[in-house]
Amino acid sequence: MADTEVEDDDDSEQLPPVQTLFTEDGLYRERHLEGDWSYVKRLIDGPDLQFDAHCIYCKERSTFKERVTRGAGSGSRPPDNETYLNDRTFSLTFYCQRNEKHSYFYIFEVKRQPLQKIGQSPSHT
Repeated sequence: MADTEVEDDDDSEQLPPVQTLFTEDGLYRERHLEGDWSYVKRLIDGPDLQFDAHCIYCKERSTFKERVTRGAGSGSRPPDNETYLNDRTFSLTFYCQRNEKHSYFYIFEVKRQPLQKIGQSPSHT
């Protein structure tokens, strides 16, 4: 998956690549979505995400990947795109590719459109 940035209008801050969102952003930093539902949709519905980071358990640099099966159940319809900007809380878990028992867990909140990382385990600091 290409890790491209999504640009906002004017001189606003750009939405970060997923690597930055997971490994560099501190808790409660607001990322303003400016109506861009595709960024949140990408986090929630995929495609599966991955990033490189130091694994605190292996004590080595590793690739962390989601292991998620996504899909609609029988008879269900995908949500309207704009509903991704509704207030919501969601979590994502990533697994070290050196040892899949090692995982990093993140909790995000969308509230009136800013996106915030509101929890993570383990701490990266």
